[in-house]
Amino acid sequence: MIKWKLTNRLFVKGDFHDDNYEECSIQVSSSIEPKIWLGINENRMHLNIEQIKKLIPILQNFVNEKYLYWDDTLDKQYNEKIKEIENINKGKK
Repeated sequence: MIKWKLTNRLFVKGDFHDDNYEECSIQVSSSIEPKIWLGINENRMHLNIEQIKKLIPILQNFVNEKYLYWDDTLDKQYNEKIKEIENINKGKK
C-alpha cells in the first residue's frame, strides 16, 4: 500500500515497502522537466508483480497528466501547509 503525503516543499510523495520490506518512495521532482524520484537509498527496489501492477497506473498517470496523485487528504495537507507558510511570513513582516 502506498501512503501519500506532501513534502515540506509541497511535492507529492508516496511511501511504500518493496518485497524485501525496504522503505521506498516515489516523489515528483523539482526539475523543470517532468521527472520523478523512485527508489531507496543505496539499493535497487526488488518489486513483485502485485507491487508493479500498483505502480503502473501511477506512472502512467504521471506520463499523461504530469502529476502523481491527489486526493482530499492531500488537499487538506496542502491548505494546512499554505497556512503555516502564511503565518511564518506574517511573523517576518
